[in-house]
Amino acid sequence: MLISVGGVTALFVWCLYKVLTGKKPSDHLAHVEPVEQADLEKR
Repeated sequence: MLISVGGVTALFVWCLYKVLTGKKPSDHLAHVEPVEQADLEKR
């Protein structure tokens, strides 16, 4: 049981390390459509 818990804990720590130290994506996170004046009035 100790090996099992240790293995899962090690995998969790490794995943956290990879996520937190990974390359940052460029400033482009999502594409935002331009809002037209006519679309604002429909809301």
